[in-house]
Amino acid sequence: MTKIYAIFLGLLLSIAAPVLAHGDMRVVGEVTAVDADSVDVKMRDGKIVPVALGPKTNITKDKVKADPKELTTGQFVVIEAHGDGYDDLVAVEIRLVPPPAK
Repeated sequence: MTKIYAIFLGLLLSIAAPVLAHGDMRVVGEVTAVDADSVDVKMRDGKIVPVALGPKTNITKDKVKADPKELTTGQFVVIEAHGDGYDDLVAVEIRLVPPPAK
């Protein structure tokens, strides 16, 4: 019985590990490109991060729902996204924000 339990636990952990690897990430920066499916954001360190747009992606400005057409090149954003890393992010929320103070 202990052997079966150990095998079951091992299988459960091997299935759960990829699911648990997903996490929430934040991307902050300036939009460098945008199309119907994704947005590219240049972060402070100069890295450009592509973020996919999903059907449930919320776009807000001043805590109010914004028109997706307001998401344009040059706009500063804070994006809450879900994914394994910067290579496979899907936006959950995009907040349009003023440019940082200089």
